[in-house]
Amino acid sequence: MKTIEIKIIETVTGNKSQEQIEFLSLTCNEVTKQTVAYNKGNGYIKLFTYQNFLNYYCLDNDYISIDISLDLYNDDEAFEDFIQDAFFSDKETDTNCIKATVFQCYKREFIKGETVGEW
Repeated sequence: MKTIEIKIIETVTGNKSQEQIEFLSLTCNEVTKQTVAYNKGNGYIKLFTYQNFLNYYCLDNDYISIDISLDLYNDDEAFEDFIQDAFFSDKETDTNCIKATVFQCYKREFIKGETVGEW
């Protein structure tokens, strides 16, 4: 079983009262990937690579992200399982992230067949 370590590098409060941005470092078996979790206060979290977050938030360019529920994000065990599956999986199919350094999925299936993001 792979061990996932999730570190919050920095938390920034956005322009709106419930807007919050967390810069995360995800590590699994000595492989580290940097991501951004963006909470607009609507019950969902957008996950980005750093470059895709910059494209979304600052440059108004095309970007790729995945939306997950705030409940999934706040459940440590479920979120770690999700991160392992989405970022560190050995599976190489079009319904799984392919060990992505950028998000490269067409569609993600996760808990109980629930679609948690379109890519």
